Amino acid sequence: MFDFYNYNFSSLISILAALLGVAFPLILQCIQKVDEQYGSTRLSAHFKREPAYHCYFFLLVIGVCSSALMPFLMFWLKAKATLVILETIHTLLVFSLSINFIYLFTIIQEYYDPEKLFQRIKNKSIKKQNYIERGGASHHLTRQGQQLQQ
Repeated sequence: MFDFYNYNFSSLISILAALLGVAFPLILQCIQKVDEQYGSTRLSAHFKREPAYHCYFFLLVIGVCSSALMPFLMFWLKAKATLVILETIHTLLVFSLSINFIYLFTIIQEYYDPEKLFQRIKNKSIKKQNYIERGGASHHLTRQGQQLQQ
């Protein structure tokens, strides 16, 4: 008999293992190549501050932990509705990790191309400058405080 939950879980574990086995070495290689290509560790430090980089590792830790716990939860929880919810959450987690890896891969490609990297840094600098010119967070908090006093 086809056991949807076990087969689905096994396929999700395979995808998660592939993302871990491919993406993690690729990210480490990217950091090393950026260091070598530009002769500086500042850009690799900049890459490590990318939100997609942090999101990837956060999702990866959650994915590994949930993959370790899922067999036990599937064994103890026999209710079909609960299993569907757990499988849906795990599927969405692996899907999010896959999408994040694809996005992270596009960022890696930008770091390898000096022109794209310069444009990326320039755009981030402009956004930061516009935020500062508008008054930033402190200006926003000051305005909220003034509104509360009135």
